Amino acid sequence: MKKIITLFAFLSIIICLVYGAYLFVPGYIYGKLVRNSMENSWYSLNSYSPKYLKSKKLIKLDSVKVENEFFWRRFNFGNISLPLPVKNPFYFVTPSINDVKGKTNLGIRINNAKNEKIAEILLLESHDFYTDFNSQKLFELPLVQEIITKKTHDEIWMDIFTYDISLFETNIEKMLYSLYILYQRSKYLPQNHLGFGALEGQDKVSIKLNYPDKDYSAELIHSRRGDKVFSIVLIRKINDAESELIRYKVVKDIQYLQNSSSLVDIIIKEFQGLKYSEQIDHVGMLYLLSAWSYDFTNKGILENLIFYLERGVKNQAQLKPLYEYYLARYGEIYTKRKVDNLDLSFEALLKRDISLEKQRERLKELNPQSEIIKPKKRSLSQEFDIMIEKTKVKEAKNQIKID
Repeated sequence: MKKIITLFAFLSIIICLVYGAYLFVPGYIYGKLVRNSMENSWYSLNSYSPKYLKSKKLIKLDSVKVENEFFWRRFNFGNISLPLPVKNPFYFVTPSINDVKGKTNLGIRINNAKNEKIAEILLLESHDFYTDFNSQKLFELPLVQEIITKKTHDEIWMDIFTYDISLFETNIEKMLYSLYILYQRSKYLPQNHLGFGALEGQDKVSIKLNYPDKDYSAELIHSRRGDKVFSIVLIRKINDAESELIRYKVVKDIQYLQNSSSLVDIIIKEFQGLKYSEQIDHVGMLYLLSAWSYDFTNKGILENLIFYLERGVKNQAQLKPLYEYYLARYGEIYTKRKVDNLDLSFEALLKRDISLEKQRERLKELNPQSEIIKPKKRSLSQEFDIMIEKTKVKEAKNQIKID
């Protein structure tokens, strides 16, 4: 009898240990994984921050009354349709362009009447949204795929930005789904972000970024349409009513389109239909920027941008980034007319002057007689004598002759 009791007690201990291990081990491993403190071949993260675990749920978009709606016009840039101020005396629009290893990044900068930057919109490429079942061995397990596919793509998308991930969990399904959401966040959230969540009343999400200039704030805004994610970075001045208005207008009215190069011809025709005075100011510039955004290798549209702006007045701020981009991309500067008071580097100004000089030399070669012969400068006394002679001729013509 004693042996039976001892055996029963031993088996009970074994069962308790196995059951305890069943409860404890998954939770222990899960805790290690969500802290990114365990390396294994089944699940790993390329990017991690403890901030990935908790979201802000909803981020408020303060409503602002937009006066003078007719000052705003919609422009298409690739797959993004963006409302921008045109012919507005309070805002001054310039392009923001750079070339990074042959890749063009386009943005729009909005200055106030004092020529201070109040907002900047950086346009990002769209990318695919998919389940990523093949990205981790863990997600290839049928159990994990069954848990994830219970959710719709809309639910998964919103959970990436609103679902709270617990450090301790006992429910296996919640553990696996939390690890899946954490992996998705590692793709969408920068490590040094300042918070993320869904924008209240919008079908968009916002990630607040750590921006180096503390007079400005920056947020990455995503919106999903089907299997595509569209994104912009919105930089704006802090504690500024105008920048608040621009944020509200842009976030509320931004639209996403299927990218179609057939729009280029339509946009060019709209540009050609503008008044000449609009073609050579920032209205025409936005139309040509819009057309160029569908194919950054189209050198002709870029050169037309410069050509028309050089014929306008006070377009130095718009021309500067175009010259700098052209120089970075092609190693020279395209220009047809000298524009003064440009805030360019010595190298850029030198390249510009060389380009103009080459054009003058080509014109001389094509038409040697085209060079204008400047008259010799007359002295003041000579100018006075000529003026007197002209007066005498005029008086003689006005005399009445009597036979």
